[in-house]
Amino acid sequence: MKIVFYHTDDPLYSKYAGILEQSLKRLDIDYHKKVIPKESWYKIVNVKPTFLLECREKYEGDILYIDSDAYVHKDFRADMAKLDCDIAFCKYKDYITGTHGNLSSTILLKDTEKTRELLKLWKEKSDREPHRWDQATLTEVLEEIEDLKVHHLGFCYNFIFDNKNCIRACDDPIIEHFQASRLSDKKRKWYHKLINKKSKRARRTIARTKEVLKELENQ
Repeated sequence: MKIVFYHTDDPLYSKYAGILEQSLKRLDIDYHKKVIPKESWYKIVNVKPTFLLECREKYEGDILYIDSDAYVHKDFRADMAKLDCDIAFCKYKDYITGTHGNLSSTILLKDTEKTRELLKLWKEKSDREPHRWDQATLTEVLEEIEDLKVHHLGFCYNFIFDNKNCIRACDDPIIEHFQASRLSDKKRKWYHKLINKKSKRARRTIARTKEVLKELENQ
């Protein structure tokens, strides 16, 4: 299995990508990363379909994509190898709108023709509609491919440390996402910028990052 991820070349995401790399090296898990220039949010997320298609064509066997602001707590390769599917990811329910969605922050891609077909369609749709969220276009192309084998991963593979749904569903995270975008200036409210203060969610991300780094140092 090959872990793949990409990150922008700014200090924030370079730092979090470095944390992810440390966690992978600790578990002796092979990975491939790509560094891209910092651009608009839509341009960055829509690199994903193209990047994953390139990786699928380059590497044999299972590929697992993880967002770069994540941390791998334990080795999952044996469990992933047993899954009989073309693609696997986490599914969630928006409790405000009642709609269901697919998370693209952890994606397993098996070495199948259906997977390649999916990635090609996803890339084409993303190229045509570059101002849409990658998760939205992924959800649409999933419905276009017949007989695609989809597996829904548990929240332990897409664990957000302060998300109540994740906490209820998983008490032993495997892949944890820090939500580093909370620390971006673009995500700060005007009054936080005025007083030069981080939001509560940003402060929670900072605190959790420190906890994980301390755990890593003690191992």
